[in-house]
Amino acid sequence: MAVDSEQLEGIGTAPFADCQTQTQPRPRQSVAIELFAIPVGLDGLPDMSAAMPGKCVTLNMHELGLELDTSSDPPARQFVLRFQETNGDARFAGVVLDRSDRIDDGRVALDCHFGGPIDRILQSGHIAPRFHIDTMTFVFEFHEFLLTRLAEAGILNQVVIDRVQLCPNCHGLPTFREGCRKCGSSQIGTQRFIHHFACAYVRPVNEFQTSDGLVCPKCLARDPVVGADFEYLTGEYQCLNCHWRDCDLEHIGHCLRCRHRFPTHQSSVQDVTGFHAARLDPLDVIVAS
Repeated sequence: MAVDSEQLEGIGTAPFADCQTQTQPRPRQSVAIELFAIPVGLDGLPDMSAAMPGKCVTLNMHELGLELDTSSDPPARQFVLRFQETNGDARFAGVVLDRSDRIDDGRVALDCHFGGPIDRILQSGHIAPRFHIDTMTFVFEFHEFLLTRLAEAGILNQVVIDRVQLCPNCHGLPTFREGCRKCGSSQIGTQRFIHHFACAYVRPVNEFQTSDGLVCPKCLARDPVVGADFEYLTGEYQCLNCHWRDCDLEHIGHCLRCRHRFPTHQSSVQDVTGFHAARLDPLDVIVAS
């Protein structure tokens, strides 16, 4: 599946927007790092089947020189470079081709600079979706299809960041509250009762209230002490909208996008995933050399 220009809009630029010839060469350090060069097609996706072995021979913070084990002309203007570390981990970098020359032994030399959409993704490090207030959903800065394809290619690592409950109707983000089990309203009233221990009398609080303080209507005990002589009890709940009465409330979700109200157990559960990028830091190579 190709990624069209509209899909690549989330990357922030067209695939080859920063393909440009470097006119001011900078000093590079000689290195010898084994790698695989993965061409990036016109659809903006890496072609893993066309990966070519080679090595990085010169490097600075902006540019690098490559020698690839192929006699063919470069199949693309952009590449993803896969560097294998001694501990078995891999690091990646996105590069843009500046020039190429055929050399002896059936190899080709490439002058490149770090850049391109995929390198911008790799430089992000930890890529997490952000909450988009207009749609009430989680979205990525970069196009999710491209991120998924990079993860499938092993260039990014997909990780679960969180798990959220979403609206079963539109998958928007809801808020939650205790509400009416019949209509979902949060407008709930209840009546408070007093349980007088001495005579076991239970009635609404207003029946105990007098101008002289609390007085039990049954045994006429005056000024009872809460906790020692009586306790407060909560009566049944009444919905102020539909007038439904019940002893228990329901945990209710209210979608911020479509306004749908629903019991929490009907919510759609979704993992919020992100991506981890292991980018090669040229400074690490320069310092270690």
